Amino acid sequence: VLSQRLIKTVEGKRAAALEILFKTSFIQQLILEGRDLEIKDALDEGEQIYGTQSFDTALLNLYREGRISLEEALGNASSPNDLELRIEGLEEENTPSDFKNDDDIFALKED
Repeated sequence: VLSQRLIKTVEGKRAAALEILFKTSFIQQLILEGRDLEIKDALDEGEQIYGTQSFDTALLNLYREGRISLEEALGNASSPNDLELRIEGLEEENTPSDFKNDDDIFALKED
């Protein structure tokens, strides 16, 4: 199953955020057992192995590439709070380790 949402880009155009679901035995089991809420997590877990992707992961990637704004990412997310936490984690990863807190900045200036 392939689903898309067209998201407004920072340039005023549209970009497709794709959710990709492949029928695996695990996905089939979740559906048969009515465990629909677990499918989103299964999509994210199967990204490397099966090439699956949730909407929120697609939005995260578009935001990471600078193609969409934070507001557009969160406004179109299936789970805005979860996506916001993932984005905060991404931003923390991209912060140089020498400047993660104010104490480090002042220590560098004193040297």
